Amino acid sequence: MIKKLLIPIGITAAAALGCAAAIIIGKPPAQSYTAYVYQNGKEIARLPLDGSADGKTITVTGEDGAENIIEVTGKKVQMKSASCPDQLCVKMGWRDRPNSPIVCLPHKIVIDIKGTSDGTDAEIN
Repeated sequence: MIKKLLIPIGITAAAALGCAAAIIIGKPPAQSYTAYVYQNGKEIARLPLDGSADGKTITVTGEDGAENIIEVTGKKVQMKSASCPDQLCVKMGWRDRPNSPIVCLPHKIVIDIKGTSDGTDAEIN
C-alpha cells in the first residue's frame, strides 16, 4: 500500500520541481520604469523609478494658482499634494507599475508609468 502511494507522490514532487525551475529560469529580466508627467497633454517631466530619483519632488503649477506636488520615493511615485477641490489624485496613492496612471482632471495632469526596455536611462527635466 505504501509503495502504491510513493509513486504518485514522487511524480507530483518531480512535476512541481520542474515547474518551479521553469518559472525561475524563464523569468524575464527586471523591468525599469519611468514616470512620465504630462500637463495639458504635453510631457513636462520624466522621473526614473529605479531608485536614482529617490526623494525627488517636482511642483507643477497651472492656471489660477493651481499647484500639484509630485514625489518619488524609491521605485514609486505619488501625487503628494494638490490644490484641486476633490483631491482624488492625492487619494490614488503610490504607484509603481504601468497601466495605473495618476490623474488630476481639474489641473489636467497625468502621471503615466511606462517600462523602458532599451536599457537607456530616463531623464529628469
